[in-house]
Amino acid sequence: MSRAAAPAVELAVENVSYAYGEQAAVAEVSFRLRGGEVVALVGPNGCGKSTLLRLLVGELRPGSGRIVLDGRNAATMARSAVARRMALVAQNGGAGGSFAYRVRDLVLMGRHASHAGAGGMIGLSFETSDDLAAADAAMWKADVHHLAERSITALSGGERQRVAIARALAQDTPILLLDEPTAALDLYHQLDVLHEVERLAQVEGRLVMLVTHDLRLAAEHATRVVLLDRGRLVADGKPEEVLTARHLEPVYQVKVSRGADGMLRFSRAGGGSEAQSRM
Repeated sequence: MSRAAAPAVELAVENVSYAYGEQAAVAEVSFRLRGGEVVALVGPNGCGKSTLLRLLVGELRPGSGRIVLDGRNAATMARSAVARRMALVAQNGGAGGSFAYRVRDLVLMGRHASHAGAGGMIGLSFETSDDLAAADAAMWKADVHHLAERSITALSGGERQRVAIARALAQDTPILLLDEPTAALDLYHQLDVLHEVERLAQVEGRLVMLVTHDLRLAAEHATRVVLLDRGRLVADGKPEEVLTARHLEPVYQVKVSRGADGMLRFSRAGGGSEAQSRM
């Protein structure tokens, strides 16, 4: 990307709650994250993971509590200021919708946060040579450079997902939030994305948080795991501290054991099929 290392960053969630009408989605959640971490946000369907990401990036405002970005209440910051610090890849990418944008143009949209207009609004300024270079680098990293002139409507779901990841990389923020980033990808591109995630944290000092249902991915690629259940924080710590029978069994309603080979095994409480994951 256009800089060798991201500035030091800290993101805090302080007693945050949010509800859709009468339905609580996030309830009194608190944790603090720093640059250099790969944080896996895990939990069952409907536990509040995607809602929490939307709260972090400012798409939703907490009903109570606050998000603190580098010591500032994010609710008081301009949209452009937040966008220069955080990029979000939403679930299933969402790149382009039904509009027939070229891939290159979509990736360049990630650069708009660098061109704030009056009042701090994110503008649509003409791209600079730096913008073009950042977009090209992001497309190579997400393996969509060969699709640059293609219409987004002509791409597969997995290709669209990689374009969305490229757009977030082009945004060049010290915080990257990814909602199920590997769900639509083949194995080769899953590993490619995870390698880039690790590089961003370990080499460039960025903070990466990814939502995933894949506990194997969390165990092998995250430095930290945050476990939610019904909107509440259940556990927060190193993968080997969080991904245990004590924490996972009551949350997922499954039996958890560890084999002699070091792999976690999951089975329904009443017997039946078994899944496994290495720790």
